Amino acid sequence: MKSIDTNIDNWLLYSVLGREILSKERQFYSNNIDKLFGIYSLQIGLPEINVFQGNKIVNHYHIGVDIFCSGRYLPFTDNSIDLIIMPHYLEQHNDYKYVLNEVTRILTPNGVLIISCFNSQSLLNLRRKSQRRLDKVNFINLSELKSNLINNKLSIIGGKFFSYCPPFHKASRLKKYNFLNKIGDRWLPTFANSYALICRKNVTNINSIKLKPNLRNINPDLRTVSKCQNN
Repeated sequence: MKSIDTNIDNWLLYSVLGREILSKERQFYSNNIDKLFGIYSLQIGLPEINVFQGNKIVNHYHIGVDIFCSGRYLPFTDNSIDLIIMPHYLEQHNDYKYVLNEVTRILTPNGVLIISCFNSQSLLNLRRKSQRRLDKVNFINLSELKSNLINNKLSIIGGKFFSYCPPFHKASRLKKYNFLNKIGDRWLPTFANSYALICRKNVTNINSIKLKPNLRNINPDLRTVSKCQNN
Protein backbone atom coordinates (compact mmCIF):
# COMPACT_ATOMS: atom_id res chain seq x y z
CA MET A 1 0.00 0.00 0.00
CA LYS A 2 1.57 3.28 -1.12
CA SER A 3 0.72 6.71 0.23
CA ILE A 4 -0.27 9.37 -2.26
CA ASP A 5 2.01 12.39 -2.48
CA THR A 6 -0.50 15.02 -1.42
CA ASN A 7 -1.13 17.71 1.15
CA ILE A 8 -4.78 17.42 2.09
CA ASP A 9 -4.23 18.91 5.54
CA ASN A 10 -2.93 22.23 4.22
CA TRP A 11 -5.79 22.47 1.74
CA LEU A 12 -8.38 21.90 4.48
CA LEU A 13 -6.71 24.34 6.86
CA TYR A 14 -5.83 27.21 4.53
CA SER A 15 -7.96 27.19 1.36
CA VAL A 16 -11.32 28.98 1.33
CA LEU A 17 -13.42 25.94 0.47
CA GLY A 18 -11.28 23.65 2.63
CA ARG A 19 -11.93 25.73 5.74
CA GLU A 20 -15.67 25.67 5.04
CA ILE A 21 -15.71 21.88 4.64
CA LEU A 22 -13.57 21.33 7.73
CA SER A 23 -15.74 23.62 9.84
CA LYS A 24 -18.88 21.68 8.93
CA GLU A 25 -17.19 18.33 9.55
CA ARG A 26 -15.86 19.37 12.95
CA GLN A 27 -19.34 20.43 14.00
CA PHE A 28 -20.60 17.02 12.90
CA TYR A 29 -17.93 15.26 14.99
CA SER A 30 -18.79 17.34 18.02
CA ASN A 31 -22.51 16.63 17.72
CA ASN A 32 -21.96 12.87 17.54
CA ILE A 33 -19.21 12.16 20.08
CA ASP A 34 -20.32 14.19 23.09
CA LYS A 35 -22.24 11.24 24.55
CA LEU A 36 -19.80 8.48 23.60
CA PHE A 37 -17.83 6.92 26.44
CA GLY A 38 -14.95 4.49 26.77
CA ILE A 39 -11.35 4.18 27.88
CA TYR A 40 -9.33 5.03 24.75
CA SER A 41 -9.87 7.15 21.64
CA LEU A 42 -7.70 7.57 18.55
CA GLN A 43 -7.44 10.22 15.84
CA ILE A 44 -5.86 9.27 12.52
CA GLY A 45 -5.36 12.24 10.21
CA LEU A 46 -5.16 16.04 10.54
CA PRO A 47 -2.47 16.14 13.26
CA GLU A 48 -2.74 19.95 13.36
CA ILE A 49 -6.09 19.92 15.18
CA ASN A 50 -7.96 17.90 17.80
CA VAL A 51 -11.34 16.68 16.55
CA PHE A 52 -12.33 15.14 19.90
CA GLN A 53 -13.38 18.37 21.59
CA GLY A 54 -16.43 17.71 23.77
CA ASN A 55 -15.81 13.98 24.12
CA LYS A 56 -15.54 12.49 27.63
CA ILE A 57 -12.84 9.90 26.86
CA VAL A 58 -9.68 11.04 28.66
CA ASN A 59 -7.09 8.68 27.14
CA HIS A 60 -6.66 10.11 23.66
CA TYR A 61 -3.99 9.16 21.13
CA HIS A 62 -3.23 11.15 17.99
CA ILE A 63 -1.26 9.61 15.14
CA GLY A 64 1.35 12.13 14.05
CA VAL A 65 1.42 13.84 17.44
CA ASP A 66 1.60 11.22 20.20
CA ILE A 67 2.50 8.24 18.04
CA PHE A 68 4.30 8.13 14.70
CA CYS A 69 3.38 5.10 12.61
CA SER A 70 1.71 3.96 9.41
CA GLY A 71 -2.04 3.50 9.28
CA ARG A 72 -1.37 0.02 8.00
CA TYR A 73 0.44 -1.04 11.19
CA LEU A 74 -1.15 0.53 14.27
CA PRO A 75 0.70 -0.26 17.54
CA PHE A 76 -2.41 -1.21 19.51
CA THR A 77 -3.71 -4.58 20.64
CA ASP A 78 -6.86 -6.14 19.22
CA ASN A 79 -10.17 -4.74 20.49
CA SER A 80 -8.53 -1.94 22.48
CA ILE A 81 -9.81 1.43 21.11
CA ASP A 82 -13.38 2.56 21.84
CA LEU A 83 -13.62 5.52 19.45
CA ILE A 84 -11.67 6.28 16.26
CA ILE A 85 -12.03 9.33 14.00
CA MET A 86 -10.31 9.45 10.61
CA PRO A 87 -10.66 12.89 8.98
CA HIS A 88 -9.58 12.63 5.33
CA TYR A 89 -7.03 9.89 5.85
CA LEU A 90 -8.29 7.08 3.64
CA GLU A 91 -8.05 9.09 0.42
CA GLN A 92 -4.33 9.57 1.03
CA HIS A 93 -3.76 5.91 0.10
CA ASN A 94 -4.07 4.07 -3.20
CA ASP A 95 -5.53 1.03 -1.45
CA TYR A 96 -7.27 2.09 1.74
CA LYS A 97 -8.61 -1.41 2.49
CA TYR A 98 -5.46 -2.22 4.45
CA VAL A 99 -6.13 0.76 6.71
CA LEU A 100 -9.75 -0.32 7.23
CA ASN A 101 -8.61 -3.82 8.18
CA GLU A 102 -6.21 -2.46 10.76
CA VAL A 103 -8.69 0.00 12.21
CA THR A 104 -11.33 -2.72 12.53
CA ARG A 105 -8.82 -4.94 14.30
CA ILE A 106 -8.10 -2.46 17.09
CA LEU A 107 -11.67 -1.21 17.50
CA THR A 108 -13.51 -2.67 20.50
CA PRO A 109 -16.74 -4.64 19.97
CA ASN A 110 -19.50 -2.03 19.65
CA GLY A 111 -16.75 0.59 19.25
CA VAL A 112 -17.44 3.58 16.99
CA LEU A 113 -15.53 4.65 13.88
CA ILE A 114 -16.16 8.01 12.16
CA ILE A 115 -14.73 8.56 8.68
CA SER A 116 -14.80 11.70 6.53
CA CYS A 117 -13.79 11.69 2.85
CA PHE A 118 -13.98 13.77 -0.29
CA ASN A 119 -16.84 12.72 -2.54
CA SER A 120 -15.93 11.23 -5.92
CA GLN A 121 -19.16 12.59 -7.48
CA SER A 122 -18.58 16.20 -6.42
CA LEU A 123 -17.71 19.30 -8.41
CA LEU A 124 -14.57 19.40 -6.31
CA ASN A 125 -13.46 16.12 -7.86
CA LEU A 126 -14.22 17.35 -11.37
CA ARG A 127 -12.15 20.48 -10.76
CA ARG A 128 -9.50 19.03 -8.48
CA LYS A 129 -6.70 19.74 -10.94
CA SER A 130 -7.36 23.42 -10.30
CA GLN A 131 -6.77 22.76 -6.59
CA ARG A 132 -3.00 22.40 -6.40
CA ARG A 133 -2.93 20.22 -3.27
CA LEU A 134 -5.74 17.86 -4.33
CA ASP A 135 -4.71 16.88 -7.85
CA LYS A 136 -3.41 13.47 -6.72
CA VAL A 137 -5.99 12.72 -4.04
CA ASN A 138 -7.87 9.41 -4.25
CA PHE A 139 -11.50 10.59 -4.11
CA ILE A 140 -13.49 7.64 -2.73
CA ASN A 141 -16.84 6.50 -4.09
CA LEU A 142 -19.40 6.41 -1.27
CA SER A 143 -21.06 3.14 -2.35
CA GLU A 144 -17.67 1.44 -2.63
CA LEU A 145 -16.68 2.59 0.84
CA LYS A 146 -19.96 1.38 2.34
CA SER A 147 -19.41 -2.08 0.82
CA ASN A 148 -15.88 -2.27 2.22
CA LEU A 149 -17.09 -1.22 5.66
CA ILE A 150 -19.76 -3.92 5.66
CA ASN A 151 -17.18 -6.49 4.54
CA ASN A 152 -15.14 -5.50 7.60
CA LYS A 153 -18.10 -6.29 9.89
CA LEU A 154 -18.88 -2.62 10.50
CA SER A 155 -22.48 -1.41 10.62
CA ILE A 156 -23.21 2.08 9.26
CA ILE A 157 -25.36 3.88 11.86
CA GLY A 158 -25.23 7.47 10.59
CA GLY A 159 -23.72 9.94 8.18
CA LYS A 160 -23.95 13.33 6.52
CA PHE A 161 -22.98 15.23 3.36
CA PHE A 162 -21.10 18.55 3.53
CA SER A 163 -20.68 21.59 1.27
CA TYR A 164 -22.11 21.97 -2.23
CA CYS A 165 -20.27 25.09 -3.43
CA PRO A 166 -17.98 24.95 -6.47
CA PRO A 167 -14.24 24.98 -5.68
CA PHE A 168 -13.63 28.73 -5.95
CA HIS A 169 -10.44 30.31 -4.64
CA LYS A 170 -12.02 33.59 -3.50
CA ALA A 171 -14.29 33.90 -0.48
CA SER A 172 -16.52 36.43 -2.28
CA ARG A 173 -17.38 33.96 -5.05
CA LEU A 174 -17.93 31.18 -2.52
CA LYS A 175 -20.33 33.40 -0.60
CA LYS A 176 -22.26 34.12 -3.79
CA TYR A 177 -23.04 30.41 -4.19
CA ASN A 178 -23.75 29.78 -0.52
CA PHE A 179 -27.41 29.14 -1.39
CA LEU A 180 -26.33 25.73 -2.72
CA ASN A 181 -25.53 24.66 0.84
CA LYS A 182 -29.13 25.44 1.83
CA ILE A 183 -30.71 23.32 -0.89
CA GLY A 184 -27.99 20.70 -1.26
CA ASP A 185 -29.15 18.22 1.37
CA ARG A 186 -32.63 18.22 -0.16
CA TRP A 187 -31.92 18.35 -3.88
CA LEU A 188 -28.25 17.52 -4.47
CA PRO A 189 -27.08 15.20 -1.65
CA THR A 190 -24.93 12.86 -3.74
CA PHE A 191 -23.00 15.80 -5.26
CA ALA A 192 -21.66 17.16 -1.95
CA ASN A 193 -17.95 17.93 -1.73
CA SER A 194 -17.43 15.60 1.22
CA TYR A 195 -19.25 13.15 3.45
CA ALA A 196 -18.89 11.43 6.82
CA LEU A 197 -19.99 8.00 7.99
CA ILE A 198 -20.51 6.73 11.53
CA CYS A 199 -19.86 3.00 11.95
CA ARG A 200 -20.11 0.53 14.79
CA LYS A 201 -18.13 -2.67 15.07
CA ASN A 202 -20.41 -5.68 15.14
CA VAL A 203 -20.25 -8.12 18.02
CA THR A 204 -19.84 -11.74 16.97
CA ASN A 205 -21.91 -14.05 19.14
CA ILE A 206 -20.52 -17.55 19.43
CA ASN A 207 -23.27 -20.06 20.21
CA SER A 208 -22.22 -23.40 21.63
CA ILE A 209 -23.65 -26.36 19.74
CA LYS A 210 -24.65 -29.42 21.73
CA LEU A 211 -24.12 -32.64 19.81
CA LYS A 212 -26.61 -35.47 20.17
CA PRO A 213 -25.04 -38.71 21.39
CA ASN A 214 -24.46 -41.25 18.69
CA LEU A 215 -25.62 -44.55 20.17
CA ARG A 216 -24.02 -46.49 17.39
CA ASN A 217 -20.59 -45.57 18.72
CA ILE A 218 -21.33 -46.76 22.28
CA ASN A 219 -19.74 -49.99 23.42
CA PRO A 220 -22.41 -52.75 23.24
CA ASP A 221 -21.43 -54.06 26.68
CA LEU A 222 -22.06 -50.65 28.22
CA ARG A 223 -25.51 -50.47 26.65
CA THR A 224 -26.31 -53.90 28.08
CA VAL A 225 -25.23 -52.83 31.56
CA SER A 226 -27.33 -49.70 31.28
CA LYS A 227 -30.42 -51.73 30.38
CA CYS A 228 -29.85 -54.10 33.27
CA GLN A 229 -29.57 -51.21 35.71
CA ASN A 230 -32.81 -49.74 34.45
CA ASN A 231 -34.61 -53.05 34.97
